[in-house]
Amino acid sequence: MPPASQVGPVPGTGGPRSEGTRRAILHAARAMFAARGYEQTTIRAVAAQADVDASMVMRYFQSKAGLFTAAISTDLQVPALSSVPAARRGELLVRYFVSRWEEPDGNDKLIALLRTAVTSEGVAEQVQATLSQRLTGPIAALGGEQVPERAALIAAQVLGLALCRYILRFEPLASLPAEDVVAAVGPSVHDYLTREPAIALAGQAACRRHCRRRREPRPAPATLLVCPGASPAREPCCARRASRVPPRKIRRPRAG
Repeated sequence: MPPASQVGPVPGTGGPRSEGTRRAILHAARAMFAARGYEQTTIRAVAAQADVDASMVMRYFQSKAGLFTAAISTDLQVPALSSVPAARRGELLVRYFVSRWEEPDGNDKLIALLRTAVTSEGVAEQVQATLSQRLTGPIAALGGEQVPERAALIAAQVLGLALCRYILRFEPLASLPAEDVVAAVGPSVHDYLTREPAIALAGQAACRRHCRRRREPRPAPATLLVCPGASPAREPCCARRASRVPPRKIRRPRAG
């Protein structure tokens, strides 16, 4: 398995001298979040488990939400995609996570944290945002556009697989051999890495429909504004010229 591309300093505020303390806090936090869930885990309990004062946890991680994000970040390492041929990158990502989730002890902390995310919308958003952020760097290193959209789509695919196979135990997915799962899901992730995301295409199509309805000419790139008919991605591909947008006239009542 290629080395993870995001291995680096221990998360949290502080320099090298505090890495040992932060590492102990994160180790205790991962175990406690996995065992108790987000809501039932407290800063004081994590501090007691790590044998430090609660103020040190706040100093290094600012809040429980910050501690949770740092804790899952260490469990969401992503392999270096450039270490394998382009045709195998989707397979590499899926195999990396599935191999972790298939460990004999069945105690992968990410799966335990995902169980918490099922019952907490805020935790679910943090998990997906953190994985998307972890994926952004390796995807950006490959070149291409729409990196945040690609990362978000891959994160949704990977987390959806974990949820349905290992937590909700959907059949026949839960009983498929791991190699069959990698072979089935890998091509979808490969498409997200190589093709333009559908969200961008949908946004461009919406812009074209908007301008056809208004019969407005396509402006030059230097004069583009955001099209009112664009998708949430707000593709500035077919908006009106700034010089053609007249100021709104305000009618004032006549004096009697």
